[in-house]
Amino acid sequence: MNKLFKRLTFLIVVFTISACTKDFDIINTNPNAPDTVPTSYLMTNAQTYIMTTLRNNGLGGRMGMLYAQYWSQLALTDESRYYVFSGLTNNSFRDLYLNLYDLQDIINKCKENPEENGASGYAPNQIAVAMIMQAYTFHIMTDIWGDIPYSEALQAKVNTTPVYDQSEDIYRSLIEKLKEAINLIDVSQPGMRGDIIYTGNMNKWKRFANSLIMRIGLRSGDLNAVREAAPNAFQSNDDNANFQYAATGSAINPLYVDWVENKTLGKQFAVSKTLVDYMLNNNDTMRLAAFATNLEKNPNKPAIYRGLTYGLTNNNSILEFFKGVSLQTERIYKADASTPLMNYDEVLFILAEIDNDEGKFREGVKNSAMNWGVEKASAQQLADEIEYKGLESIINEKWVANYMQGIQGWAEYRRTGYPELKAPVDGYHPSAMVGDLVVPNRRQYPPDESQLNGVNYNKTVEKLLDPGGQQQTPMFWQK
Repeated sequence: MNKLFKRLTFLIVVFTISACTKDFDIINTNPNAPDTVPTSYLMTNAQTYIMTTLRNNGLGGRMGMLYAQYWSQLALTDESRYYVFSGLTNNSFRDLYLNLYDLQDIINKCKENPEENGASGYAPNQIAVAMIMQAYTFHIMTDIWGDIPYSEALQAKVNTTPVYDQSEDIYRSLIEKLKEAINLIDVSQPGMRGDIIYTGNMNKWKRFANSLIMRIGLRSGDLNAVREAAPNAFQSNDDNANFQYAATGSAINPLYVDWVENKTLGKQFAVSKTLVDYMLNNNDTMRLAAFATNLEKNPNKPAIYRGLTYGLTNNNSILEFFKGVSLQTERIYKADASTPLMNYDEVLFILAEIDNDEGKFREGVKNSAMNWGVEKASAQQLADEIEYKGLESIINEKWVANYMQGIQGWAEYRRTGYPELKAPVDGYHPSAMVGDLVVPNRRQYPPDESQLNGVNYNKTVEKLLDPGGQQQTPMFWQK
């Protein structure tokens, strides 16, 4: 049913764009199904498709996991050398806004008719969950594109050409929105139905919101917000915010669909040499076993892991592949895999950074290892043995812990300069427009925006250092 709504939504949008005025903007066009749809359905739909967009083969694989150098591309390697496919950017931008609108519809419905929509949970709790999911999504979008429509977005029939808000202003607003959501939550009242992430557990939504404040506050330099949120943030791995895919249906893992059902496993990505070498140098083979396949077929011999060099040409990538490289483990792409939004280890690494706290650093390593299935005693041993060199160690291990959150790994590199990533070994794609950057500072805006919201798009692009390529201008929070 949810999949049908989304398909109908897409058809309506495409038809309207092609048949009506050119200034029609998808960001401010109501894509919702009929008004009788329960808000619980809208929540399931929004969570599913937000996580599908962020973890699919496109924005998740061909951008996030590449830019953070968790993965390297096989065969078709253009994007690891920073060629940008405009279709991918258009689709990702559009899909995220479509699902932000589903969340806004929950907020609107619960404000206008709280009793009528009470079957899906206590109305303020529904509003709070929708606001937290919006903050999570907007924060990722502004980390990808910088200035984006925010304050005037999601206003159907009122404004079809929203201004682009400055990323710094969006960050400040998101912290306030998260605080507002926290204050709305009443744990004594029914939680949100249709919630896949926490199944309506409002205590955990409070902790997630506080943890997000810590992430956003650290990145933007608001350490007061970080410290205020810390006591009520995640307290253990039991609090982790994870989305659980389903074995069948519309909520199936998008990587399973593309790699297994469409039979492209081993044809698009391998685990990167950057990541594999770092983990081997730290004797971190237990977590590595969860990330990468063992090339040694004899179970009685030591495991062999070999990453694929990042940024090879197509021919060189194929040659290296045939020498043997580690692919992703089934844990990553199985149909009903779990994928993280944010974990407890990140809270610990944030606290380690702001106080240069080695103890919190080692707790972060331990909890990350346990989160990836390492036994507690072995996780503790790993944490005790890793060398501590302040910020460099903290961010390097945060990078490992954030595996499968490619956009977060990319953001932390841009913010701190760690870990030590590599420019494409075989050079940039002839069409790349990143100067001499190791990785792009931001993603190009979707070309569709120049037609749908041209005036505001042009005002925003003109402010960039490189209006043509749009990828070299640093974010306001970058090192």
